[in-house]
Amino acid sequence: MDEPGSTSNDRAKTLDRGIRVLKLLAVADESLSVAAIAAELGLHRQVVYRLLGSLEEHGLAQKASTGRYRLGFGAVTLAGAWMPRLEESLRPVLRDLAEACSATAFLMAEEAEDAVALLVVEPVNTQFHLSFRAGSRHPLTRGAGGVAILAGHPQSPDDPPEVRAARTAGIAISKEQVTSGTLGVAAPVRLHSGLGSIASIGVIAVLGGADVDRLAREVRAAARRVHGG
Repeated sequence: MDEPGSTSNDRAKTLDRGIRVLKLLAVADESLSVAAIAAELGLHRQVVYRLLGSLEEHGLAQKASTGRYRLGFGAVTLAGAWMPRLEESLRPVLRDLAEACSATAFLMAEEAEDAVALLVVEPVNTQFHLSFRAGSRHPLTRGAGGVAILAGHPQSPDDPPEVRAARTAGIAISKEQVTSGTLGVAAPVRLHSGLGSIASIGVIAVLGGADVDRLAREVRAAARRVHGG
């Protein structure tokens, strides 16, 4: 039940703060103290205590004997609810993209200031190709996958030139921005299975000899499949 006198604005603010705490715990490399969380998010310690208590009740935060907090296993359960559906619907698209391009295909999503690889599919019809693991991340502003995600957002006066160009073209292309000797091509997509944020689908290929136009055509076609078009 809602607290007496609470308003929808108060509840929305509490929800926003709780999500911010949850996201901070998710990206932390170690358990965090209440003081550290409060300082990072600019919240009063008592507010953080209340938020952590609610998250702990739902298994989304876990308190160690030291009094510090880390992400709870309940968050894994939430992720597990949509990840199989995501894989079932998008892995075939990535598999076809990887084979059509003879390059490693990926699906990336936005997390804070990073682009994070959710799914990675390697081609089987090549003797040599580039690879990286699901869970790999890099700044959104570097690499085609991140730039494509930014291009999927509404236009902003602060958008860098490469994001504006990708939004106009519907495709982002990067050369050696994340790894030396590589070419990245990606397009923005919107996921409908558990994630409401903009994501990107694309490929990473060896820079030398890559047919950029062909890769762009295949990536655009894959993005249309994700959108059902």
